[in-house]
Amino acid sequence: MKGINKFFSFLIITALLLSNLTLSVQGLSTFILKASGECGYNLLEWEKVEGAVWYYIYRGEGEGNEVSMPLTDFPIKETTYKDTKGLKEGVKYCYYVRALDEKNVEIARSIEACAIPTCSSEPPEDECELNLQFKIGNIYYWVNGEQKGPMLTAPILRWDRTFLIIRHVIEEVGGEIFWDGTNKLVTIVTKEGKKIEFQIGNKMYKVNGVSKQIDPYNPNVVPFIDNGRTLIPLRVTGEELNAKEINWYADRMIAELIFPCPERIKGRIVINVPINCIKGTTINIYDAAGNVVTSGSPNLNGVFDTDCKLPCPATYKVVPKNENCNFYPDSQEIKVPCCPDVAKIAFKCDCEEEVKKICACLVRMTIQPDNNGYYHVNIKENCESGDPVYNLVLNFPADLLDGNLGINILDYYNQFEHPVPTGLGCITVVFNTSNNVVSQWWAYPERKPCCGESCQWICGCILKAEPAADANYWVVVFDKGCDSIDPIDLQIPANLHDTNLNLTIQDYIRKFPNNKYWCVELCLDESGKIVNWKATPEKYPNCCEESCEWICGCILKAEPAADANYWVVVFDKGCDSIDPIDLQIPANLHDTNLNLTIQDYIRKFPNNKYWCVELCLDESGKIVNWKATPEKYPNCCEKEGGRIIVSMPKECLEGTTVYIYNIEGVEVWHGIANNQGVFDTGENPCILKCPATYKVVPKNENCKFYPESQEVKVPCCPDVAKVEFKCECEEEVKKGGIIAKVYCDQATALVPVSGVKINIFRTSDGTLIWTGITDSTGKIDTCFNIEPGQYKVDPDDYSNMCSDIVPPSHIANVTSGNKVELVFKCKCIGKNGRIVVKMSKECLTGTKVIIYDKDGNEVWAGEANSDGVFDTGCTLLCPGGPYKVVPVNDKCKFSPPAHEVRINKCCPEYQEVEFKCDCEEEKGRIFVTMPENCSGGTTINIYDAAGNVVASGSPNRSGIYDTDCKLKCPGTYIVKPINKICKFYPESQKVELKNCCPDYAKVEFKCECYGRISVTVPVNCIKGTTIIIYDMKGNIVARGEPNANGVFDTDCKLPCPATYKVVPKNENCKFYPESQEVKVPCCPDVAKVEFKCECEEVKYGKIVVTIPGNCVKGTTIYIYDLAGKIVTSGSPNANGVFDTDCKLPCPATYKVVPKNENCKFYPESQEVKVPCCPDYAKVEFKCECENKGTTEPFLFFKKIRSYILKLLNVAL
Repeated sequence: MKGINKFFSFLIITALLLSNLTLSVQGLSTFILKASGECGYNLLEWEKVEGAVWYYIYRGEGEGNEVSMPLTDFPIKETTYKDTKGLKEGVKYCYYVRALDEKNVEIARSIEACAIPTCSSEPPEDECELNLQFKIGNIYYWVNGEQKGPMLTAPILRWDRTFLIIRHVIEEVGGEIFWDGTNKLVTIVTKEGKKIEFQIGNKMYKVNGVSKQIDPYNPNVVPFIDNGRTLIPLRVTGEELNAKEINWYADRMIAELIFPCPERIKGRIVINVPINCIKGTTINIYDAAGNVVTSGSPNLNGVFDTDCKLPCPATYKVVPKNENCNFYPDSQEIKVPCCPDVAKIAFKCDCEEEVKKICACLVRMTIQPDNNGYYHVNIKENCESGDPVYNLVLNFPADLLDGNLGINILDYYNQFEHPVPTGLGCITVVFNTSNNVVSQWWAYPERKPCCGESCQWICGCILKAEPAADANYWVVVFDKGCDSIDPIDLQIPANLHDTNLNLTIQDYIRKFPNNKYWCVELCLDESGKIVNWKATPEKYPNCCEESCEWICGCILKAEPAADANYWVVVFDKGCDSIDPIDLQIPANLHDTNLNLTIQDYIRKFPNNKYWCVELCLDESGKIVNWKATPEKYPNCCEKEGGRIIVSMPKECLEGTTVYIYNIEGVEVWHGIANNQGVFDTGENPCILKCPATYKVVPKNENCKFYPESQEVKVPCCPDVAKVEFKCECEEEVKKGGIIAKVYCDQATALVPVSGVKINIFRTSDGTLIWTGITDSTGKIDTCFNIEPGQYKVDPDDYSNMCSDIVPPSHIANVTSGNKVELVFKCKCIGKNGRIVVKMSKECLTGTKVIIYDKDGNEVWAGEANSDGVFDTGCTLLCPGGPYKVVPVNDKCKFSPPAHEVRINKCCPEYQEVEFKCDCEEEKGRIFVTMPENCSGGTTINIYDAAGNVVASGSPNRSGIYDTDCKLKCPGTYIVKPINKICKFYPESQKVELKNCCPDYAKVEFKCECYGRISVTVPVNCIKGTTIIIYDMKGNIVARGEPNANGVFDTDCKLPCPATYKVVPKNENCKFYPESQEVKVPCCPDVAKVEFKCECEEVKYGKIVVTIPGNCVKGTTIYIYDLAGKIVTSGSPNANGVFDTDCKLPCPATYKVVPKNENCKFYPESQEVKVPCCPDYAKVEFKCECENKGTTEPFLFFKKIRSYILKLLNVAL
């Protein structure tokens, strides 16, 4: 028992002695530090220490474990600190603070304080970061955990700061770095354009020209050159590069920079297709793996633009698809650069035009053709009465004459009152449904009714047809019913087109020259005259009866029969591969669709696996007619389409749109829920191709769906594919709305009043919460933007439009999800309005003014009167509007292009608007030439005398750029070619355009452009290899080292086109061939060179240097080769050990020199013979150091005391 008591006494006395010893070593006053843990940070607070100017903060995990490197790179002045650096939830962090006076001498130290953060400060796992780590003395570095390098020189510590070759940071974050050897200046230009300049030996640096001190607390910190390499301080560079964190891990000697992820640059493709191919075309873009990366339809100009959304640089395949078009080429592969550069592709096409023939009546039309030479004609299809007044707008070419009277559409329109009275202006038109452009038309001013049946249709055969004595007609021998009883001679107008194939009688006979007769239906009026007709070749040879059954199927095989009059076909009914049969088809029987024989049909589509047809078989099973249907291939007898029904809970419906995509990712349908609360693609008809697989995706900003999408196999109707989704939707308070209408009483009718200001006030406090102006319908609509409650609605500012408004105001009780409708009535002031349009005299010739109502209907058009103004007279509705006033003249540009006018003041007052114009002047042309090798990537900019770009474009492959006749003439211009990889002589040229078109000015440039070589060596030859590139005079024009992949790239820096010699060099390797000559084209093309090699194995050794622990701080170990060149350097770790790792060429002799301003080493240096790894050389030094600080002894004794006290506590 006495022994135990003596042991406890010993521990207590030792702890007390150590406590006193620590205080005596410290010799400093103490102060209280408070630490509190919060979410994501620990908050430190302390009272200001008298005489203190600065504070350093130290942190560690657990008591007594604070590291020797402070949390902040520079001391702080504040007496609070928010620690957010890499904290982890639930970990105990302990701190102490050192107080320093104005001479940076420590005068006090806080007691230790600890805190536990309630949540981590680390970024979320999915947050994108760029993490760079550099280790002192290590030539490798890490990017997001991936090792890179080697660097030419390892990072080193000097003045307690990390220095390294800063290029390795710039290359990772994006930017450029330049070296000015004359001024010893390093210039960094970031991708955002910030310019940072460091000068060797200078404590100041510049940011965009503004000088700053590299280290405000240590003027000794400057960039320097070590072993021929320029080293820049890491922290200040990281701060200027906008690193969001800069960390130092002293125990591992690692400096860390954390940046937000660099922006991922994307590429862009612009695809052009002819306008006539737009309708129904989808552009699919595939990556190199064959995956569809994007798709879409061209716009009205035939352009599909991916925008900057494609990974780049990369190669893509562009494929346009349209069932009715053939594209040339059918696909294109293209290399896509990164934005702002753009890859451009153009396709040509051959499309089957979709035309339509209709009967209609004229209503109104434009008086002047548009810029494309078209009149815009409003018509009423089938001349039906009632609203709307017209239901179709067609584009009539101004020079297109009708096939009956031989006049253009404007001449025909002017035969009637304007607008044309209902039932008059009868026409028949043929037009392209994709652009509504009319290709043929016929005027029938006397036909009444215009589109009714005023004739009798008769089926029969034309046995013979020939031109009549009157060139306007053909004589046909017509056999009614095709019964060969009493054929009759009839005359048919030579230019009368049939209603089925849009053919004249002559064209019909020519199209089917092998027929014995021609099937038709004729429409005869009361006098027996042919007024209409229909070609029916599909009925041949049984023109007026169906004596055969039509069957859909596929021809699997076709070949001549033994009887030369027939071909034998293997026919698969329904294309279901069940019991194909052999049939004979007459060799000269032409189909009713393409007018082909079976032999011609097979030859026309040689790549088909089978051929789609419809056969008409008589009672004996003989083919008596047939129809080629290649447009249905490969689904010859495709069943009715498919259908998808999507259901979900009621709370998911509002605001939800369901999108359906095919397997190529192209949207085929989207829609909202119907009245039954389901999303239905439709039953009549079933529109989806089937059977097929589709992806169903519901979308709603306020809802999350489970699952997010579903793939579904869709059968053909009447079967239905059903899909169900669940959802979670955010509840939101629904607002209501108010609709207010203002009418004036105009004797016989209520007329909407536009331009009335409506104010809405909240009745509870009188606050104005909404104001608006009534539109041309006399209405304002707040939409659903009004909170539920009671409001007062007041009309205001209506005295010019009406009087005695009733009621003066309304009270509206707005409820959630509903709108309150209110009506105000007043007495009208005036009935009609008038607009007067003015412009300068030079604008009048050839100008017409058109006025449209709010729905786009033309309500007035005219030219200037004798006073030089355009005056509607009192013909417009008042109050009314807004009206759109548009001046039209092909040779003038008006400013503004249009005016919007509301008529609030009625006649005799009027609304006046004014236009300015810039009418067409004489134009000039500049023709620019340059060598062909300069054309790629060159842009020609043409500037006017004021320095504005008036024309810009790229030369063609022959080096020619032509502005066409588009420049103002006469005029003075500057022509300047621009290309990043070319230099032009002269840089620009001045051109005096004195002679206008058709003359032109010619400008010629010389140039010097730049090319690129990419050199590849095997990976095992990389280390120690230098690639040297010589011009043909033997001058070195480029040199460098291959990267980690064995590639050295000159970039676009070599004059081109030219021949260069490429020579790889390495003391330990032999290359095959030893050198290569290569012809270098100009960028973007690349000359590629590849070498083989055999290399001797290079061995490496290492040195382990040990110094006493009291000499570690501030010591750097330098390793020299026998030539006196530093081969590596670094600082010892906390245990006094510096390890070079296996990086020194061996076997060899090296000199080891430790250096520290405050220490003397014994011996001062040592020479050591280094074997190869795994063997290594050991070197040990003794030292004597001046004790200038107390931090480490203090921590040492503090830890010893802590351990003894813990041991004592356990023992007790």
